[in-house]
Amino acid sequence: MQNETEEEGTNRLQKRKQDQTTETVDERARILEILRALFHTASANENDQESHEQLSMYVDPTVDISVPEADEDSESVHEAEGPEVSRNEYLHEGGWQNVDNPLHELEFVQNEMHSFHLDQEHLEHRQCTMCKEAWPTRQNLASEVYICYRCKRDKKSPKKFSAENDMDPGIVPEQLRGLTQQRQRTEGAAIQDAVNEVDPLDWPSTEGNLVNEFKTDGLATMAFPTLFPYGKGDPTNRARQHGITLTEAFKHLMKFAERLADGKFEWRFASHPRFPYWALNMKQRHQLLSQANVYLRQHPADANMTMEELKQMVNSMSANQMVNRLQRYVSKVQGTNQYWYQRLQELLALIEQKGCPTFFFTFSAADMHWPDLQRLLQNDEGASRSERAQAVIDNPHLTDWFFMQRLQEFVRHWLNGVLDAEWH
Repeated sequence: MQNETEEEGTNRLQKRKQDQTTETVDERARILEILRALFHTASANENDQESHEQLSMYVDPTVDISVPEADEDSESVHEAEGPEVSRNEYLHEGGWQNVDNPLHELEFVQNEMHSFHLDQEHLEHRQCTMCKEAWPTRQNLASEVYICYRCKRDKKSPKKFSAENDMDPGIVPEQLRGLTQQRQRTEGAAIQDAVNEVDPLDWPSTEGNLVNEFKTDGLATMAFPTLFPYGKGDPTNRARQHGITLTEAFKHLMKFAERLADGKFEWRFASHPRFPYWALNMKQRHQLLSQANVYLRQHPADANMTMEELKQMVNSMSANQMVNRLQRYVSKVQGTNQYWYQRLQELLALIEQKGCPTFFFTFSAADMHWPDLQRLLQNDEGASRSERAQAVIDNPHLTDWFFMQRLQEFVRHWLNGVLDAEWH
């Protein structure tokens, strides 16, 4: 009797596995059929090669989407040709089986993609009159006076990022404007030739002591005098009425802009070839030191170790436990290996809870061809390829922001709005 019960149990488990396998196969088959319909690959003739060749173009966000055109007389919008089917009917109620049109011709898809393109077209630069940051926004304001949302919320006096709180680096004099590395070398040589014609000057003396970046005010001004011509707005200055963290100050400088005589904006800090890397390096080192202090406070035994004891531990290969404890703190610093390992664990946990994703795609930045990006980079419509490339190089902050913003909007309109994705 016992053997018979075990056999029945085994058969029941096998049947359950078979049922689960069948459900999985049926689910994948249903998803495959929907995807075929989405990309117009399902037809009466499954060997239709022409429809398969069009598969990739239907998911490319850079492809022009046909949108309804407004009638000149009635100002009405022409309805999309083809059957009027809702997203829910098409995706969840089997409506895709009765529709011969490809997905991009359906009305609800055209509406979503039309909104996606409109979102990019309505972006324009606005400069806050309080903090002098200039950044793309969709706010269509008739008034020339614009105050960003952050400054509006700031009820302090003076405001945190205002000139009164020493956060305005000022306008660069014309003599220093546009001093690139090449111009510095060229003009430096010309100045040296002029100096040689008169009595030479003694080179300024330098100190042999190292500078403490934690206690030295004006460090950024000394390192980048052309960016801080008046010593104002230096993120390393601590004498402010309202304190600002190093990360906040650097982020502010990346968005700080001044309007030139031709009406265009110039982001001198973000466009500088070295300052963004210097700022990132200082920010990450400060974060690492801060996390190290937290670790030592929570592990007093490690804090009391001498240098000799630490060397012996490393040489004897017995420092793995300490390294493992440290990794949890280093993971809080963005960009480190431990940081990305933590993101990997979060992704695996998400898949474990939600299940394996059924749709995967990657994106490439067409930064040389997106007209909306080139407009934000302040290029004319007829700009040459070299001019477009130079604008991308000179404004990495805007290029990076636009790509992420476009990706987020595409996910919102296409992945969520059209495909009704459960998670991403």
